[in-house]
Amino acid sequence: MDGSSADRHGSITKTGSTLARRLLVESAWQCAREPRIGVTLQSRQDGQPDRILQISNRAQQRLHHLYTSMRTRGKPQNVTIITVARELSCCLWAAATAP
Repeated sequence: MDGSSADRHGSITKTGSTLARRLLVESAWQCAREPRIGVTLQSRQDGQPDRILQISNRAQQRLHHLYTSMRTRGKPQNVTIITVARELSCCLWAAATAP
């Protein structure tokens, strides 16, 4: 290791659940749209713990920013979507393991 503090993220491997991988990628496509809370989402969020809603809102902002910044730099669409899907899986893990 060269001592740098940069994170190294691996790819989304083809091991494991095909359905889960497909759902992550399909969900990542939604990050291209600007995040907002509409009527339907608001009704789904009613009664959810505040900690989970905070994680969700931060994830929406972060994933959209990641998508737009990569596309602005000229990254290919498929590379960008897989990167967002990988980050989405981390956000879901954080929400699932939140106290």
